[in-house]
Amino acid sequence: MAEHSDIKFTDFDYWSSDPHLQMLKAALPFMQVSQQRTISILVRFQELFHTMDLYGLAEDPAMEICALDRTSASPMDMLMAVKPFAPSKEQDFIDVMINFIQGFQIRRGYQEMQGTSGEEDEANGGFSGFPLEQLKSFLSPQQQTQLENIQMVMQALQMI
Repeated sequence: MAEHSDIKFTDFDYWSSDPHLQMLKAALPFMQVSQQRTISILVRFQELFHTMDLYGLAEDPAMEICALDRTSASPMDMLMAVKPFAPSKEQDFIDVMINFIQGFQIRRGYQEMQGTSGEEDEANGGFSGFPLEQLKSFLSPQQQTQLENIQMVMQALQMI
């Protein structure tokens, strides 16, 4: 089993667990395999029940962070929130995407200052006039696939 010392936990991870469950998880390696299976399944069920309780309570302030105001949240905000949890290779790629978004924002601001219309950009998901295909030629096949996946997510977010 690989070491995961670099894994970070979100607030949601802490909300869905408790210190006793963490203690059980820490004790798992010292148990017999059959006990490990049983206890780990019970721990996951308990975390599931905690999650159901968090969402089951009406207007629970603990879940406020999971219900962001959609008018102020942006794809950039999502990338920034996800980045600390990604492996370093993906963090680098997220940085590239953040830089692209910032470039688009600068371009849009420049267009507004110049009084030019960016309507054609909006109609094409914000990518028209940008040499995205040229950028892809500099990326590895895996990075090209990641870029395409991020494009789909960004376009889906714009539809919301």
